[in-house]
Amino acid sequence: MELIVYCVDKMKTNFKAFLKKYEANQQKVLEASEKIINATVLEMYKSIIDRTPVGNPSLWKYPAPKDYNPGTLRNSWQISFSKTLRNTQGQFASAGQISNSGGVSLKINSDNSNVGVMIYNNQPYAQRVETGWSTQAPSGMMRITVAEYTSLINGNTARYRIK
Repeated sequence: MELIVYCVDKMKTNFKAFLKKYEANQQKVLEASEKIINATVLEMYKSIIDRTPVGNPSLWKYPAPKDYNPGTLRNSWQISFSKTLRNTQGQFASAGQISNSGGVSLKINSDNSNVGVMIYNNQPYAQRVETGWSTQAPSGMMRITVAEYTSLINGNTARYRIK
């Protein structure tokens, strides 16, 4: 009878130790995932900004408006990390407003959390530039960056690998 009690007590002790180690490892995984996602999104954000052309009126078919300020499109990129970006259907509540105004947005959802990320530009001509209107960025800014997503996330996964 003592042997059985000893075995049960030993199992409880081993299970508690296992559970404690499991929870610690789970926390490491969550922290690494957050670093990977944040680093990838920030690299994408920087890449989109770098790819955004600064208007050069000498290349334009029509004259620039009187109040034109070169670099406005590049300086108008914004990024939002928020749990409140999504509506009840899991969609970004403000994405429609941005695209209706002629702006562009890139929405990144994490399957592992309720956090959403949106990179957006609400300039009225942003959509036109993204879809090839600019000779300086004929393939857009976002589409090229999105095509690099897998490579960026793989690089950050290797960088933040749990050791």
